[in-house]
Amino acid sequence: MKKSSRTDTAPLEFRHIRAPLGEITLAGRGEFLTGVEFLDQTPSALPAESGHTGSSLPVLKAAEQWLERYFAGEDPGETPPIHLTGTPFRLAVWEQLRRIPRGETTTYGAIAAELARQLGIPRMSAQAVGGAVGHNPVGILIPCHRVVGSDGNLTGFASGLRRKFRLLALEGLDMSRYPLPPPRGGSDLRQIPGVGPNIEQDLFRIGIRRIADLAGEDPEQLYRDDCAVKRFQEDRCQLYVFRLAVYFAEHPHPEPEKLRWSWWKDHRQ
Repeated sequence: MKKSSRTDTAPLEFRHIRAPLGEITLAGRGEFLTGVEFLDQTPSALPAESGHTGSSLPVLKAAEQWLERYFAGEDPGETPPIHLTGTPFRLAVWEQLRRIPRGETTTYGAIAAELARQLGIPRMSAQAVGGAVGHNPVGILIPCHRVVGSDGNLTGFASGLRRKFRLLALEGLDMSRYPLPPPRGGSDLRQIPGVGPNIEQDLFRIGIRRIADLAGEDPEQLYRDDCAVKRFQEDRCQLYVFRLAVYFAEHPHPEPEKLRWSWWKDHRQ
């Protein structure tokens, strides 16, 4: 992680790029990349944009090319030079994130244990680590999406769990190893009618069936239609469909379901 006395005085410049999972904002000062996040991320880790939007700063072009290779499924190689500012604790956590290899995951607890070992203290809070991970200003290149819960649950991603799911899948992970977070209503997913040992696959089928029903389509035809199934499985909203299936099980009333069908239809492409 390089630093320069000129970094903090150089003007902050921004560049917006389109990516398979949504529009991304890049930020940089001088020769260093300082921020990467999805445009709709909440909360944002970047300062408000003022001037220099659409910058052709070389480091931002290099970051764009790195992301193009990443989303193409290639090894993007070494990241462009990054400059981070934050508390010593956050900087230490972000350095741990940079050490997680592509195609692998770790847990908040494992990071906490490693930092405690380095500092020579008995223990460190996994929750504190989670807070620092959540404030990572350089998404994807500093891979906070590779941190999961101690039970493998996909949790804690400011750009949305569906993106976390897709980023890990893009890196070749077997996503059946990473269970969905419990639904807000507290349901046991295994108690949903039609759900067996393969929870994710069964929820996927339930989601297709209910969406097909709301759309006035034959679900069996939807299964047989290779193009439709392929689009569905590759769509950025796959994780949302799992959630939708859980919602269907918890809320049998049709009007809220129709609202959610409209959302799915708008985001299917």
